Amino acid sequence: MRAPPTLSSEYVKICDVYGAGYYYIPGTETCLKISGLVRYQISFSEDDDGWRKNALGRLNVDANSETELGTLAGHLRLESSVDSSNTSANVELVHATISLGGLSMGLNDTAYDFGLDTSNLGGAEFDSYGGDSVHFVRYTFDAANGISATISLEEEHYDSDYVPNVVGAVNVAQGWGGLTVAVAYDDDDNTGADDEFFLKGVARINVNPQLELALLGIYESGNGFYSTGYEWSVGAYASYKATDKITLGLGGQYWADSHAVAGVDAWSIGGDVKYQIVSGFSTKLQVQYDDVDGVDGNFNGWLRFERSF
Repeated sequence: MRAPPTLSSEYVKICDVYGAGYYYIPGTETCLKISGLVRYQISFSEDDDGWRKNALGRLNVDANSETELGTLAGHLRLESSVDSSNTSANVELVHATISLGGLSMGLNDTAYDFGLDTSNLGGAEFDSYGGDSVHFVRYTFDAANGISATISLEEEHYDSDYVPNVVGAVNVAQGWGGLTVAVAYDDDDNTGADDEFFLKGVARINVNPQLELALLGIYESGNGFYSTGYEWSVGAYASYKATDKITLGLGGQYWADSHAVAGVDAWSIGGDVKYQIVSGFSTKLQVQYDDVDGVDGNFNGWLRFERSF
């Protein structure tokens, strides 16, 4: 007599090797994490005739496993945004990267893409620091003790030439804060301005558990892909965690000697309040004032609601 069939199930197991949120894909040694956010933002400006609304959705997928050559990782980010001027939008592939040990490649933010918004306690969003998403091949060397160095070959254009842009960066992370310094070489920005270089440094200082300062300095030899549009710039941002739920921020940035119009400078100052309503749901109000030589100053800002997961 044949035994009756039995029911079996393979439970999803938690993978704590790479941090919170990872689970083993059943039957494999690969750990998977799905995360993202839903954002709704209402913006205003003196130049507008009314409110501007924007809804954004973002989905991240990370898959990690261990090999004899180090951690093999894959990262995807899909994103779509719809503002109040339209009712439809395409889903875009924002990130698609593969990495093995210190080597990585694909589509992601340039290694030069960091600014005052690297603050751990909040993050300025009025600052401008150059760079955008690129196709890249990159190697990061971990020297231990919070020190790492990155060299990145990057291409912002399709089928433009065979010479890549080059970005080198050094990052130091310590108990007192951290320091990131990068230099970028732009072979061709498709506007005829060849062989420009860009230098940037950001220091983060943990004054105490509640207060963090971020300082920014930039120098640019000319216009290009990594440019803010000015020869040099300095900025600062202070973030204060007033309570477990409320974080306050205040900062500003100054840009000098426009690449487009000689002698034109600009500056911006802004403040923000972030409130953690519950775990995974927050709201943030930012107000700022922007000023460019020869142009009337402008007050603008936004109120944002964000569900992260």
